[in-house]
Formats: sequence, structure tokens, C-alpha cells
Amino acid sequence: MPSLEKLAYDYARKAFEDQVQLAALVSGSIHHQPVDDRAFWASVLFSKLCVTSVSMIQLLPGNGIFPSAFNNWDAASISTLSRNLIENYHAFFYLTIEKVSTEEWACRVQLFNLHDCLTRKKIFSDFKIEEDLPKFEQQANELRNVLKQNSFFLNFTGGEQKNMLKGEHAFYLNREAIEHRMGTGRSDLKAVYRLLSIQTHTLPMSFYRTIEQRRGTGVETDTELHYINLAINYVIPYLQLATRQLLELYPSVKQQLNRQQMDLLNKDFIHFDDLN
Repeated sequence: MPSLEKLAYDYARKAFEDQVQLAALVSGSIHHQPVDDRAFWASVLFSKLCVTSVSMIQLLPGNGIFPSAFNNWDAASISTLSRNLIENYHAFFYLTIEKVSTEEWACRVQLFNLHDCLTRKKIFSDFKIEEDLPKFEQQANELRNVLKQNSFFLNFTGGEQKNMLKGEHAFYLNREAIEHRMGTGRSDLKAVYRLLSIQTHTLPMSFYRTIEQRRGTGVETDTELHYINLAINYVIPYLQLATRQLLELYPSVKQQLNRQQMDLLNKDFIHFDDLN
């Protein structure tokens, strides 16, 4: 008789697979659609969300899409991709979904551009590709000048502006603030994100007490299943919500969905608040 954790895993895995297949269908249907800048970036970030989700399915033993004769129960890797999906959705919401003024949206875009530019500069510098560094610095200065003329940016204090112009952070909101603006009420985000990050960075907690807790060996145990279930269940709402929101930007695609697909899109199998 399967354990309760195994039964919960089978349910969560199937629910995740269904949502990923729907998301992939939607993602593939929006190509060649006329879009504005927000819808374009939404399609880019949504596509990334789908690709990562498919990779996560491949790690789920017994999945119905990529059958394998060998089951490797790896909560650590699944947790890492789960964290990436959370980050992906936050960028999706922050850059394309939240309704903000034109000036605030432009400020967000320019901060992303500045962070991208200076990150590339650091990578080129680390690889000792010195000849390309001046063009990155020139571009960064141009982006800073654009920001300094943005009325929303000018609402920040002098100290906040100085920190933002360093380009070290792509967002001016932290994850908890983004989650609050989403209106999901996920008060446990900080705790879950920290737990997932422990696996991402191979911190001591990721490998301490693995013997006593019967985890981390690739073998199916209730402990391994518990952490996998947490990772799957936590990201399903983000994926479903992203699909719904993308379809609002591409209404013609939504009209092409059949009854079964619409039922899946609106399936009320899990709430954000249920996870608190």
C-alpha cells in the first residue's frame, strides 16, 4: 500500500504535468501575434517558465511524459528548479503583469537594462576580455542618464537613487514586496524560498543529517517525497496564474482553447492560502 506521501506525490506530479502541458500549448500558440512591449516580455518570460517546468518534470520519477526505467528521487535538484520558477514568475509579474504608470514601467525596464549591462561587464572582466569593457561602461552611463530623467525614479531618496544607479539589483522591490503586490497572501514565501535556496547553494543543511532523515541518496523515502511534494505544490499556483495572465494579454489564443483546456485553466485544485 503506497504511503500518504507517495499518494500526495502522484497527485501533485499529475497536476503539475497537466498545468505544464497547458502552459506549453499556450506558449506555442502566441508566436506571430501582434504585441506591445509588455506582451513581448511576457512571452519571453513565460517561455522560460515553460522550459524550466519541462526540465522539472524530467526529474520527477514516474512522470507520464518522459518515462524512464530508472527512478532517481532527487529533492535537492527539484527544489533548485522550483526556486527558479518562483523567481521567474516574480520577474514575469513585475515586468509585464502589474499595472503601473508608464514612467514606473520605464524605470523598471531601465533598471533591468542597467543590471544586464553591468553583469555582462563583470563577466567579461572575469574572463579578462578587457577590450570590451569601455563600451559596457559607456552604455551603463547612458542608461544612468535615462534613469536620472525618469520622474518615477526621482521620487526615490538620494540614497536609494545612488544604490539603484550601481546596477547591482535588477529589482527595486524585494520578493516579499512583489508577492504582496500580487495579492496572493503567501506569508510563508520567505521560509520556503530560504529552504529551497539551501539546496541551490549546497549549504550545510542540504547535506547534514541526511542519514538520520533518510534523504539525499536517490532512494524513494517518505522524507524525500515530502520535500519533493513541497517543491511541486508550491510552484503549481505560479504556473497556473502565469498562464491565466498571459492569456489576458493574448485573448485570441484564449478563444482557441477547448472546453477541457479551459476547465484545466480554471481548475481550483489548490490555493495560495492553502499552503500557508
